[in-house]
Amino acid sequence: MFLPHSMVLGCVLRCVGALVLAVASSAVAAEPRLMYRGEPGDCLIYERRGAISSLSGAARESELVDQIRVWYLAVEGGELLVLLDRVAIVDGRPAALCGGLAYVDSYGRVRMPESTQRRAVELDAALELFLVQRRPLQEELSWQTPANLFGRVRHCERMGRDAQQAGHVRIECSVEYGGRIGAEFGRSGRERYWFDQAGGHISRLEIAREDRAGDVRLTAVTVLRQRQEYSADWVARRISEAQRYLAAQRREDSLLDEIAAQPDGVGQALERLERLWAGMLVEFAGAGESPFHALCRARQRALREERAGLRARARYVGRWLGRPATPWSLPDCNGTSLMSEQVRLGPVVECLWSVGAPQADGTVVALHAMQRELAADGITVICLNLDQDPQAARQWLAELPEGVVRVLAGPLGAVERPVALPVVRVLDGAGVVRYVRVGWQPSYGDVVAEVRRLAE
Repeated sequence: MFLPHSMVLGCVLRCVGALVLAVASSAVAAEPRLMYRGEPGDCLIYERRGAISSLSGAARESELVDQIRVWYLAVEGGELLVLLDRVAIVDGRPAALCGGLAYVDSYGRVRMPESTQRRAVELDAALELFLVQRRPLQEELSWQTPANLFGRVRHCERMGRDAQQAGHVRIECSVEYGGRIGAEFGRSGRERYWFDQAGGHISRLEIAREDRAGDVRLTAVTVLRQRQEYSADWVARRISEAQRYLAAQRREDSLLDEIAAQPDGVGQALERLERLWAGMLVEFAGAGESPFHALCRARQRALREERAGLRARARYVGRWLGRPATPWSLPDCNGTSLMSEQVRLGPVVECLWSVGAPQADGTVVALHAMQRELAADGITVICLNLDQDPQAARQWLAELPEGVVRVLAGPLGAVERPVALPVVRVLDGAGVVRYVRVGWQPSYGDVVAEVRRLAE
């Protein structure tokens, strides 16, 4: 009995397909999972060297040298409790030491206390050392990471074992900034990671990023330089200090929030901040090689340098708090003329921001979260974009979630004169400003709580 040619060909193709699938599955199975591991007392010391240059050649190149340390303090509920710190040196001038605590699971997913999230911008280079690996049930050798606090998504591909470095696997990533709009504005990034399978950590990271709108190129290489081990007694003291350090950070945050709520009391709040960190220095004195003592000293110095800026923010907040917000008549992103009284119906949240503001992508992420929370309550979120380029403003406003009122508010910037962006504020039903937040925040839970309180 003879089969038709088409049937024979179909059988052959199915057999070949099954063979390819079996080979691919065995190849995937042969690739072990890349799992982050660490023992309490381990300390990984990295050096990051790079340069910031102008894409157009309009500005001279700046040299970067960072030292990053990662301490493993404990294993809790399947997660590593880690302390991160970083010193950034630009053209030979060191910035203040910064640090924070975080939890990392074996797949590299980072969970941060809110106090660490607020300082995540300073720790960005350290957080990069925990690339999220493929999910537990995912078999493909390519994957996409969740968006981080700043709206960045990484598209990763595992390239296999590195022939030049035994026991290492290379992973290549493209970085997506703020969704499709990042690419339209020329924001792009490529990264290469080398994962030490035996050590359970990243041993090398190469990054290349471009921002054509900002005329900036960043290239950097981060390399693991040293691994230190500390005793169990040392670790026990650090775990005790970690809780006290977190409490001090929460107290600092509450004092900074107090300046936003009561700007007339900025002087007293600054004095209490000084006493807070002076007290922590005394508390950690003589602790012996405590990284928390160094972090407290650095935070005390940084706050002294930030006094003028904090006073300027307090003056800005004081100028609007308890007073009617500026009325406006402006086009929305569709070009339709819109008046403020048409959308300020009951308590509302207004956000003033621009494409060029620090962490503009992260602001989009925060606004998505805020809109999700407030939509069910029928509370309006109004986004006022202060960019002078209407085309750029429209493109960015298009990234905001449905339900947000999107306004081209370039002329409003001259009236508002914000000291920093974004500015997020709560207006009551009469259009009076009742609460103001200046500067990027990882979340705006306090803003949500305040507008809900007014809506009751």
